[in-house]
Amino acid sequence: MRGVFVESPISKKCCSKAGILYVDDTNLWAGLARDDDLLQTAAKAQDSIDSWGELLKATGGSLNPKKCFWSIHDMAPRSDGTWEYRQCAPALSTIEEGKEMPGTDLDDREDDRDQELNDITMTIPQQNGEAATIAQLQSSQATVNLGLLAPPNGSATPQFDAMRNRVDTWTAQIKGGHLPARSNWLSYQCQLWPGLKYGLGVYAATMDELEKCLRSRDHKILSSLGICRNIPTELRYIPSQYGGFALKSLTSEATAEALNMFLQHYGTDSTL
Repeated sequence: MRGVFVESPISKKCCSKAGILYVDDTNLWAGLARDDDLLQTAAKAQDSIDSWGELLKATGGSLNPKKCFWSIHDMAPRSDGTWEYRQCAPALSTIEEGKEMPGTDLDDREDDRDQELNDITMTIPQQNGEAATIAQLQSSQATVNLGLLAPPNGSATPQFDAMRNRVDTWTAQIKGGHLPARSNWLSYQCQLWPGLKYGLGVYAATMDELEKCLRSRDHKILSSLGICRNIPTELRYIPSQYGGFALKSLTSEATAEALNMFLQHYGTDSTL
């Protein structure tokens, strides 16, 4: 069977999925069946890739090797009984100087437990009849998919790093623009935060990670918003009607987004 078999932990309903498709973004999945090993699962994935690529060729399309990647989501036990994702060596194309892919793990492995992953290759069919090899990504590496950096291991670190860079760029532009505090507030509410909020509800970040993500950045922008930088931290995020300054709290915004997604989709028979 191609694809994966998914069971909801809440409703216990089951379904099989071949992948996710949105406009020109496609993720194909191959699952490990009860009697499969890693190589058999990789072979199923290659078969799905070949089928998809040939269908594209039949309609005049083609897969671009530079925009195609694959990864293995396989876990192994640690010595303390917890689990971690196995990691392949990073592909050279993902660690070029100045172009390192977010989430890249460069730590050396003392054992050869993950060597099996490095020996597997995947190819995509091309219009000229040849097959092009595509890069294998680590489970921690993240490519932009639908505007988000979401690595297979579920870490929010790559997206949080991008958010911090976005805030730093905005802060530098605001300080260099010498605009009045009213205009800075308008930019904060209507330009900066709509972009930061996008996709917040899909991340499984801990409360501690959410709290620490933008806290120091918030302090740097206070003066640009006409707020004394020596105020107690709690006052930054309390709504103005209760005597606070109504800065956006990443923890509160992420929690609200997650709850809204749950309420929107729970108990429905559609993904819309």
